[in-house]
Amino acid sequence: MIRRVCIIDEIILIENIKNGNEKAFETLINNYKNYIYTICYGIIKNHEEALDISQEVFIKVYFSILSYKNQGFKSWISKIAINTSIDYHRKLKNIQKLIPIDGDNEDLFSSYDDIEENVINNFDLDKLSKLYKSLPEKYYKILKKYYFENKSYSCISLEENISIKTVETRLYRARKMLKERWEDR
Repeated sequence: MIRRVCIIDEIILIENIKNGNEKAFETLINNYKNYIYTICYGIIKNHEEALDISQEVFIKVYFSILSYKNQGFKSWISKIAINTSIDYHRKLKNIQKLIPIDGDNEDLFSSYDDIEENVINNFDLDKLSKLYKSLPEKYYKILKKYYFENKSYSCISLEENISIKTVETRLYRARKMLKERWEDR
């Protein structure tokens, strides 16, 4: 009986999120943050990066929750966490193979400038969404393809007909713009 009540509560919570209730999404984050972190850390093996990836998972969940069909939420969110962690790990290895990090481009490959951490800590999805959509199109498109469509640098490079280095630079600049705009608000 207790398990059934939890499932019903979770379904109601998800429906509230789908209807735009930000407090419900904040509750979801609080309910799953340790679970998601554990999954990410198990794959990434780095505390800071696992925190960053965990926050990225919640952003992906927010933008894709409307497609969730009420069939095993924990499995659904776990799959997002696993795929996001594996993709991050794979992309990091590919970047390290392609471009040696030196003093000139070290910041380009550093963590996500704590954008996601600010989002979780200061939770305001409506403003984040507006900030994200307010970026110049060339940056918005790169962010969307990388974070929400899970496309690799090389795939984005081919689709946009730009070099991988340009993809990396635009992604870096987009993150920086988001961080600056978030801090300015």
